[in-house]
Amino acid sequence: MPHQRRRILSQQLERSIGLVPVTAVIGARQTGKTTLLKHYAKSYFTFDDPKLEGKIAKGGELLLSSIEKPGFFDEVQKYEPIFDLLKLVVDQERRPGRFLITGSVRFSQKSSIRESLTGRVQTWTLLPLTVSESYEKPFHSWLDKLGGKKSLGALAESMSKRSWISTKSATHYLKNGGLPGMCFVRDDAQRVSLQGAYLDTLLGRDLLLLRKSSLRFEQHLKILTEIARTFPQPIEFSHLARIAKVSSPTLKATLDAYEGLFLIQRHGSTYYFNDSGMLSYLHDCLADPDQWLAQWLFQELRAQVEYRRELQFSLEEYRTRGGAHVPFVLRSRKRGVTSVAICHDSGEAMSEKTLKSLYSYAKRDPSCLLIAFNLGTKAYLHKNRILALPWTVIA
Repeated sequence: MPHQRRRILSQQLERSIGLVPVTAVIGARQTGKTTLLKHYAKSYFTFDDPKLEGKIAKGGELLLSSIEKPGFFDEVQKYEPIFDLLKLVVDQERRPGRFLITGSVRFSQKSSIRESLTGRVQTWTLLPLTVSESYEKPFHSWLDKLGGKKSLGALAESMSKRSWISTKSATHYLKNGGLPGMCFVRDDAQRVSLQGAYLDTLLGRDLLLLRKSSLRFEQHLKILTEIARTFPQPIEFSHLARIAKVSSPTLKATLDAYEGLFLIQRHGSTYYFNDSGMLSYLHDCLADPDQWLAQWLFQELRAQVEYRRELQFSLEEYRTRGGAHVPFVLRSRKRGVTSVAICHDSGEAMSEKTLKSLYSYAKRDPSCLLIAFNLGTKAYLHKNRILALPWTVIA
């Protein structure tokens, strides 16, 4: 297929299929879920086909028991009875690799779905193409280097030799995003048209799967555009509700629905976009280095957290009333793994604010590793404590 890329998640999926009865892949529309799982399926069914519901209503148990395994059911959020049926059939014969399912909404936001397959399913999130996937480069496990026995000085020297991506290529990726159906479209006008249609589908149809909404498309657009314009500053919910002309409870429920559709992601005191292309469609983040660098780091760090679960990292924010702010903190539940506090600057050197913020966090966690990403090209060690790195080394 044109523009098909090897996905980082493939290796994890192969292990999952060999361990659990049901493997689920969720994620935004057009991230490549169907293409990815068809590679492993022996039979395929999609709830985009209106006839499938009728077939399952008449003889679903027989159908699920008799199809060649793994059986793949696509877009399962459209037909909730399939979850209880999968539970029934799996419990009759609980062996690995029986079913593959995909969904374009977070199952965890629908209790009827969440409870049906507890203990029977392993769920993965397929993110938009990372920059390494987009350019067909190996996924860089830079976190492994951080946990090694090298001195910080040697680590700085090692990391400075790692950069492969140019500013031009990174800018292209940030502008186009990582949704395969759109990011490889060369004509800007055509891609923008596709992005608009994509957003219209999400807000006009898919959102109703999560909540009933009387908001007009224009109100949704105001909310999302304001988030895109002001991020990564903390969200002012009262201001956002006022410009969209909605109540605070309605705004909260709407933002939850956007998260359920993988459009945005709450991180600490703000929201990030799951795909940089959608951010660029709503607001020109490339004009603001603070914005595009924050988005770049968020997407790359989130990919490490999601695709390298063996490290048991969570992605958090550190913010104090005194003004210290570390936007990204990687904390691990695994013994012997150092937590990592990460700031970023839009210049070629560390700002005073970054220094104070990182040292503030170090008082809370003295054994942590402190990193400051910047727009420079050289890695160096600041006062034997803070590792200053070019933003390109994690691609």
